[in-house]
Amino acid sequence: DELNAVAVFFKAMTAEYLLRRTYPVKAGDTVLVHAAAGGVGQVLSSWAKALGAVVIGTAGSDEKCRIAREAGCDHAINYSEEGWVERVIAASGGRKAQVVYDSVGRHTFLGSLDCAAKFGTVVVFGAASGPAPAIDPELLNKKG
Repeated sequence: DELNAVAVFFKAMTAEYLLRRTYPVKAGDTVLVHAAAGGVGQVLSSWAKALGAVVIGTAGSDEKCRIAREAGCDHAINYSEEGWVERVIAASGGRKAQVVYDSVGRHTFLGSLDCAAKFGTVVVFGAASGPAPAIDPELLNKKG
């Protein structure tokens, strides 16, 4: 189906841009992928894993977490449950993520900042739950 092929192409192009250009993922990096069970999320997760990264995925349900694990996530965490940020940090061994890919937006953005390592990168490339909130730049100093 031509429409399906176009969708697959754009998912792959988005993943390539995020993984190779926005933040060049390398072996040993810890990567957090929100919406890891979605189309782009699955491509990001499997590609980052193939690059040698430790991949932590989040999703909005336990069933979607299962899909995220099947897509290559080493850990899958339900972000609709309380304490998801702490579980992500624990999954990284307390080191946090060198890069966070956030396509969810409003529901995950502030937590994404908490999950990023010091001088890490947070990439917002979607807003499935609504736009990420406006923030005071001083908040970035407080979150590291």
